[in-house]
Amino acid sequence: MKHRSVSGSFTKTDKNLIKKLEGKMENEKRIEKLAAVALNVTKVLVIIYLGIEEVIKISKSLIKKLDAYFDDLRGSREWASQAYAILKKRHSF
Repeated sequence: MKHRSVSGSFTKTDKNLIKKLEGKMENEKRIEKLAAVALNVTKVLVIIYLGIEEVIKISKSLIKKLDAYFDDLRGSREWASQAYAILKKRHSF
């Protein structure tokens, strides 16, 4: 391997080595940018997942409450139907 000459100029081998090092540094910067993008995408996906999970929890809770409400409503409807039937029988006599 040739070294710098006394005048301070670089030899061809030194210039090639510098180009290779610059290329490696550029590749490292690209990798760092890619890693940052991958991390941000992962964060967004986690936020979306947690949001969907929360919506599912809320919907399950709402379904339970609505089922209880509709069960009460069905009971009231049956009671009203029976009361109407009794009243109808009394008026028919």
